[in-house]
Amino acid sequence: MMKFEQLIELFQKTHKDLQSQAARSVDIALVVRNWLFGWYIVEYEQHGADRAEYGMKTLKNISKALSERIGRGFSVDNLELMRRFFMVYQDIVAADEKSETLFRISKTDLSETPSRISPRLSDQSFQLDTSYFKLLASYFKLGWSHYMTLMTEVPPKIVASRR
Repeated sequence: MMKFEQLIELFQKTHKDLQSQAARSVDIALVVRNWLFGWYIVEYEQHGADRAEYGMKTLKNISKALSERIGRGFSVDNLELMRRFFMVYQDIVAADEKSETLFRISKTDLSETPSRISPRLSDQSFQLDTSYFKLLASYFKLGWSHYMTLMTEVPPKIVASRR
């Protein structure tokens, strides 16, 4: 028969284990979100309606809009990190999965690339297939801070050559 102290220890261990798992899940969700945000920025810069509006001006405008609508955490520096994160890890997802699984597109123009990898982020019909979050999360095994550390080791010219 279980003693009272053993019962309390069981509660404590279960709480600690699940609390740790929850924190890990949140961190992986942030990694996925940041990869997607980086992808959105790159796609917008390459195929967006405002093609003349590049670089820092684009990031400043995105930062302002997201800060007003979502809240803190979307500084120009953070957005640049997200863009760089996507550029460094863009190949983590196979091209066919990006086009076939990642997005459900209706009434949205596809980009002019022969492989039709990337949909344009052009109108309201663009929707992220939410079932894809699990799949994307399975590709990322580290937390955001770990990826930031690894990215400091990636020479900027490698990132620039992928643009």
